[in-house]
Amino acid sequence: MCDLGLALTLGSTLLGAAGQVQQAKATAEANKYNAQVAEMNAQIADKQAKDAIERGKQEEQQKRLQTAQLEGRQRAAIAANGVDLSFGSPLDTIVDTAKMGEIDALNVRTNAYREAYGYKVQGTN
Repeated sequence: MCDLGLALTLGSTLLGAAGQVQQAKATAEANKYNAQVAEMNAQIADKQAKDAIERGKQEEQQKRLQTAQLEGRQRAAIAANGVDLSFGSPLDTIVDTAKMGEIDALNVRTNAYREAYGYKVQGTN
């Protein structure tokens, strides 16, 4: 009777150990899968960050072109009225347009880099 009890105890211990080994394997596989998912998410976030910067560069360039077009229209309109563009209010208007256009272009760049930074932070998480 004692041998039967010992055999049952030993069998129970072996089954428990086998269960723990299986659980450890399952945990290791889950961790491996989660690491792969995190790596893919980091790669996606990196691509999104690069895309945000590229879109920002294009939008910044577009903003500068729009400003140059506006300046050209202003110069043409002022000159069409026979006003000298080289001093006074006409010159101030053109200079102000250039300054505001550059500020807008730089804001576009800053916003693109902020968006990219957000993606990079997301990728590290």
